[in-house]
Amino acid sequence: MTYAKLILEIPKGAVGSFSQVFPLSGNRIRLGRSPDCPIRFDSQSYGGVSRYHATLQRVTTHPHHLPSWQLCDEGSANGTFVNGKPIRGCVTLAPGDQIMLSQDGPILTYTLENYALENSSPQSETESAQADSPQTATAPQPLPPRPLPPAPVNVTQGNPSLSQLIPVVSSRRNLKSFLSKGYILPGVILILWVVGLFFSGGNLGFFIESLGIFLGAIAYSFIYRLCGKRKPWWEITAAIILTMLLLLIPWFIGPFLFFFRGILPGNIDGAGNNFFNLFIAHFLGLD
Repeated sequence: MTYAKLILEIPKGAVGSFSQVFPLSGNRIRLGRSPDCPIRFDSQSYGGVSRYHATLQRVTTHPHHLPSWQLCDEGSANGTFVNGKPIRGCVTLAPGDQIMLSQDGPILTYTLENYALENSSPQSETESAQADSPQTATAPQPLPPRPLPPAPVNVTQGNPSLSQLIPVVSSRRNLKSFLSKGYILPGVILILWVVGLFFSGGNLGFFIESLGIFLGAIAYSFIYRLCGKRKPWWEITAAIILTMLLLLIPWFIGPFLFFFRGILPGNIDGAGNNFFNLFIAHFLGLD
């Protein structure tokens, strides 16, 4: 019986130099640093390996009944390489292919070996030969594949990697999903603007103008997202300029002031000090 396996070669001269063999069983095997990966790598030894770096998937068997496996990159941050070439998506592995997780990561060799011949004794080989003869009614069943050994657990103390501190950057897929939600750019702008307001010091004019621009940008950004339709930059810029020009037009500023200072209880001279007027004035910010 032929089965597939991965061989992890530890570099010569390293502490505890040896080879680890991972027989491939089942239909899907994940490789990475996450504890739930069947083939797991220590983050201290292999910092370039993502939490979910790559996946091995069993595909349709070969016409000669040889197992066939595909290697799929899971959007890892540092890439997956087969025979030194980066892969995109999934590639079908051939015996002898070398898999490298990140450019300076672990190297695994994909091999196919005959399990029955490798683990059978001379007596079992004789019995197998007799089973193939015409006089034998039944043939012995091949030995089942060896179970996947437990992944090595290296408990080491040290500084955690960036992907451990910030899991969202552990793979390109997670990072793209985070950026597509539109949180990072508004957050950066908000932090920079708050810092700028603190640095305004006693310059009241700069403070008011900066705050006005910031609030206007937030309002336009919110309305733009509610619209759900992309607009050219010149259309957005024109809307901003026209909004500012409305405050400079005499026939517009008159009705504007009359409404907010006359009709609404915001007229300082004529407004009474009763509860209703004060409530409306404070609620609308007209006190």
